[in-house]
Amino acid sequence: FVPQSGASDEGISPTNMVFTSDSEPFSVWAHELGHALFKWADYYSEADYEWSRGEVGPWGVMGAGSNINPPPSIISYNKVDAGWLNWKTINNNAYGLYTIDVINNLEAGDSVLRHETDDKLQPYYIFEGRHPSHEVEQKDRWPAWYVSENQLADEPGVLIYVQKDINGRSEMYAIYDQKKYLHKKQTNAFTPTLTTGESYVCDLAGAKYSARKSDTGMEIEIKKHKPKSRNIYRMFLTTPDSFVNGKDALLNYDFINEIFDVDLKVYSTSGEKVGMDYKSGEYLIEIPGARASGNIPGGGPEWISVPDDIEIEYMIDTTPAKQRMSAIGLKEVHLQVELQKVNINEHGDKAITDEQTIPLDLIDDSHIYYFIIAVLLIILFSVILAISRSKGIN
Repeated sequence: FVPQSGASDEGISPTNMVFTSDSEPFSVWAHELGHALFKWADYYSEADYEWSRGEVGPWGVMGAGSNINPPPSIISYNKVDAGWLNWKTINNNAYGLYTIDVINNLEAGDSVLRHETDDKLQPYYIFEGRHPSHEVEQKDRWPAWYVSENQLADEPGVLIYVQKDINGRSEMYAIYDQKKYLHKKQTNAFTPTLTTGESYVCDLAGAKYSARKSDTGMEIEIKKHKPKSRNIYRMFLTTPDSFVNGKDALLNYDFINEIFDVDLKVYSTSGEKVGMDYKSGEYLIEIPGARASGNIPGGGPEWISVPDDIEIEYMIDTTPAKQRMSAIGLKEVHLQVELQKVNINEHGDKAITDEQTIPLDLIDDSHIYYFIIAVLLIILFSVILAISRSKGIN
């Protein structure tokens, strides 16, 4: 997709254009037309340009759903943006039981439920009813290994998105299953955030969301959640003053937090961990009583909440950012994150007890590594050669 730009040499301002092949499935055409007709962004965090605005996995045609043919539904955020649906906003303190219709059953003018929070960085949680078997039938457009990694489980549930507002722009993130990254659970398939009987608790929003099955679909119960005696650590990537050296590229902050992912982790003094395990792909919650946002690609905002009687240390893991640097050929990147520590006392009162801006100066030192390996190989070869010669003399 090529967005509209300035005038050409002939003085003509081109309109939005879509480039794709007639051999592509219509899921790809639907995705590209979403850009051109409605100016919708991409919602997959691996995108390395300014049109990336979050991560919704294969649940939306503007996300990895473009790789499923026919594609899944357009997410409700886009449908409201197009004027097809409306928001039904539940105020922060309006708790109760609400019906969630399957998104494909909604008609023009219907409403989608969202819960307003008092958190300026994450102002809304958005709820969609999902039943994958009503939406897509996978075809053989993609290799078998890829299809197995992007299945939609045939299990009804409620998909929850968090709206992230940072630096004047909104982004959408599907909330992943906290125990296994990308919803895969035990079936190796994407399931909704909550299935019947499951709950999601957000200490920052002060709410607990529980899914129930009804005669017509799903229901979401929103209960007041007032955590006590806890410390919450929250991290998010912010605008650096100077961030990249080593390559001429069209880089600006509009998409830098999509290219360079960093993750918040905490460790107890006994070695228990909360955070991403890159080897297994799982989000681990090993500290007793801990809760977390789970992995949010693109630099957060991620939060981890632990009982305040547990001594912990936190770290910002830059492993995925360094991998991205290497992949796109950058030698030096300067990022920064904002870190907040929020204490909730025994009465449930919140207070920010620490705020820090932490610079992250990332340097690709792989050339030094390869130089050291080369030197060691030369030394090893020299030793072997010397031994061979000594044996020949003897």
